[in-house]
Amino acid sequence: MDPLIIIVIVIVLLVSFLVSNTEQTKVVEEEKESLQAEKKGWEDEEIIELGEIDSRKKSMLEMIETAFPDDSENSRTLKVLIQDWAKMKEKIFNDRRSWVRKPEQDQD
Repeated sequence: MDPLIIIVIVIVLLVSFLVSNTEQTKVVEEEKESLQAEKKGWEDEEIIELGEIDSRKKSMLEMIETAFPDDSENSRTLKVLIQDWAKMKEKIFNDRRSWVRKPEQDQD
């Protein structure tokens, strides 16, 4: 075989390996960044206990009663939002702790 053909084949193989390696590296870097962003989100989240969620909910509901005694529609809307907030916080608290109680669900 002609040495020029062998050199061209080797160069093509090297280039193809380098291109595939850089693509794989990009995929791994993107996965790493998404995991880090998710971890940062969990770290930045305010962690409050169930009792504190209930006390905050009650104090906000009382505040609405005193702030909007004559505006029942807006008062009702705010109360629904506060109830939804409390449910969401309770779900987050329970989900955050669920791996301790039910580790088999994390493996699914």
